[in-house]
Amino acid sequence: MDILENVSLVQREAILHRGSPLLLLAGAGSGKTLVITKKIAYLIKECEVPPEKIMAVTFTNKAANEMKNRVCELLPEIKPYRLFVKTFHSACLRILKENAHYIGYKSDFIILDEGDKLSIIKKLMKENEVPKRIAPKGIIKFISSIKNELEDSITYDRHIFEDIYNKYLEYELKENLMDFDDLILYTIKLFEKENSILNYYRERFKYILVDEFQDTNPQQYKLIKLLTKDAGNDLTVVGDDDQSIYAFRGATIVNILNFENDFPNTRIIRLEENYRCPRDIVEAALSVIKNNSQRHKKNVFSNKDGKYKIENWICYSDLDEAKEIVEEIERLFDLGFEAKDIVILFRTNSQSRVYEKELLSHSINYKILGGVGFYERIEIKDSLAFLRLMTGFKDNFSFRRTINTPPRSIGEKSLSNFEDFANSRGLSLYDAIDYIEESSLSKKALNNIKSYKSIIENYSNKIKEDTKINGGNNIEEIFFNFLKDIDYFSIFKSDGEIRMATANDNIKELFRAYYDYRDNENNGSINMFLEEISLYRDASNKENIDAITLMTVHNAKGLEFEVVFMTGMEHSVFPHYFALEDENGIEEERRLFYVAITRAKNKLYLTYSKRRRVNTGIAEQIPSAFLIEIPKHLIDIKEKNSYRYNSNNYIEIDEDAFDY
Repeated sequence: MDILENVSLVQREAILHRGSPLLLLAGAGSGKTLVITKKIAYLIKECEVPPEKIMAVTFTNKAANEMKNRVCELLPEIKPYRLFVKTFHSACLRILKENAHYIGYKSDFIILDEGDKLSIIKKLMKENEVPKRIAPKGIIKFISSIKNELEDSITYDRHIFEDIYNKYLEYELKENLMDFDDLILYTIKLFEKENSILNYYRERFKYILVDEFQDTNPQQYKLIKLLTKDAGNDLTVVGDDDQSIYAFRGATIVNILNFENDFPNTRIIRLEENYRCPRDIVEAALSVIKNNSQRHKKNVFSNKDGKYKIENWICYSDLDEAKEIVEEIERLFDLGFEAKDIVILFRTNSQSRVYEKELLSHSINYKILGGVGFYERIEIKDSLAFLRLMTGFKDNFSFRRTINTPPRSIGEKSLSNFEDFANSRGLSLYDAIDYIEESSLSKKALNNIKSYKSIIENYSNKIKEDTKINGGNNIEEIFFNFLKDIDYFSIFKSDGEIRMATANDNIKELFRAYYDYRDNENNGSINMFLEEISLYRDASNKENIDAITLMTVHNAKGLEFEVVFMTGMEHSVFPHYFALEDENGIEEERRLFYVAITRAKNKLYLTYSKRRRVNTGIAEQIPSAFLIEIPKHLIDIKEKNSYRYNSNNYIEIDEDAFDY
């Protein structure tokens, strides 16, 4: 296979470039994933670079897996496990697992999810009598800001926040725990503390590629600079400053705007052709984004002819807006479009309700992207905790989560006394059970805790035996027998049979994830799977369902649809009123709008309402400034004022405000 087949001249230039840092400015729909994957494949096949010498990092497991799969399609002889294509957090996890002892941790540390992190903070706040006026989530945000070197804006009661922060760090180290922020933070500290370790990874990864570079925060960029700056490594960063939309997560556009200053010999290559969107949509997007001052200049264009003109709808109300859109969707069905081809975008989640209602009333399937992730569900977290104990991790978090799951009549006082006993012996809670006869616990509590360990040990031995004899093929069956023995599903009885069945199906899905992982990682063990699992997130919606997609623009990043409805195009809705108070807020909102309309492969609707329900009631609206920035010859303005609702419910406004 010719790796350079079906690439443009400028894409070819980016693939072949070596010898100096490369900033690849890849506009929406310009084929950046194709360039990254073909560059990796070219290095391996044509330049004879061992796969193990290449490190590629991105932000989601989905993106990392897609890159890995594409490289393997180009190079079938290369096994997936030889490719170090990971998220930032997954890459740092691998590094820390190999070197944790240098920073005072054991190699079997576990990673806290947000729920566990919240529990710890609440516990520390209670122990330290933190005033109730301080919210746990506020402290969590403060801790994350400090770890990521971001502004925290805490002035009042700052000493309390700092005290809990220090106690949280002590707790993490004592319990051998890390949170997500720690993975990058401690990798940086490791590199800064141990120069030999840094040099080892500099030598190991001679070629480093960073995807979605515009979304990096200061710590992620610091990590990349440590690995590459003045080290002779071949660094390629790929991104689009026009799609930098995650400032609220700590991402900073400064990283991509100032990259050449940090790496003076940088070569800049621009991928300016949009292969996704029709010409009119690209022109409209460019006419808006060019009003931003903080950007690299790009001449984005498309050679794709459009079958449909951009439609801009003026609706009487937000309710009318929803009705008109759903009726238009039914017309689109008649034109041959499928539900999965269509997305309804909004600036905030609160705008979804009216669309859900209308879609339901028309019996149209829909799904909302976002919500509780797969690995955050109760039954999954419980199963992972049990499996960790069965496979030898023996961590206190897993013990605490499972000791009374299902309830075993072990009270909080008994658990507290047992924890004191374990601490006095310097043992984990799980190991301390072997000496529980020496504790002061009641006979009932003592026997219940011993029984708990006995059944876990029994099934632990079965898993070990199956792993040795059958390669772990029967772990799922063994685990379900365990759940049956402890009557696990009884905890969902009060929620009904459907909830019990859902829990059962979710646990089965967990094992499908494990078997997929095992196959992709060259017989990766159950232990390896459990180490990585905390990094996984799932949108909880099956991609093959034929349904209309509803989502915020932030969630739409990286996706594409045949038809896009961008709704709520009103001042203070989009751009959001929060942005109006921020110095750089409008520019970020403009980038967000650019992302929204460049999701459309075929047809684009921009809709707004003259009247909208807001927190204070029903308010008059004016069109978004972003609409005014689009040349009128590119859009077909349509009045959709059907006045379906009692006009007495709405404030009378100046209709001339909509004559833009």
